[in-house]
Amino acid sequence: MKSKSPPEFISPQLAELVEQVPEGRNWLHEIKYDGYRTLCRIENGHVKFLTRHGLDWTSRYEVLIDAAKKLKLQNAFFDGEVVCLDQNGRSDFQMLQNALSEKNYNNIFYFVFDLLFLNGKNWCHKTLIERKKHLKKLLQHSKNSRFLSSLRILF
Repeated sequence: MKSKSPPEFISPQLAELVEQVPEGRNWLHEIKYDGYRTLCRIENGHVKFLTRHGLDWTSRYEVLIDAAKKLKLQNAFFDGEVVCLDQNGRSDFQMLQNALSEKNYNNIFYFVFDLLFLNGKNWCHKTLIERKKHLKKLLQHSKNSRFLSSLRILF
């Protein structure tokens, strides 16, 4: 029996520019990667990569399709950032643009930072912390070298 399909598109939560850092303990701070914000939709072995505005960029990220399939998930929806890492492990936007135009995929990775849908269940109503903890469990045992969790620092 097939499980419920993920939505065709989920708008990602975007950062908001503020004048001051929020006070209190109820805030989560994340690394800002210098790449393309990208959503990954998996449905019954079919993988689609979408921009934050819903444009299909799957053909631009050929190298990540097999990486997504290696997760062996029936269906899922992730939010993350496609990046190109330099020799020091830092994301480099110009390097990413060059790599994509030259189809040189050696240093392209997908840093996943949110789980929006998994195996027939919408996770958007759960807290961000719950989603990140589950995402970490999901990815930590994966030997997938292109799908990386940005969560090592957080938990």
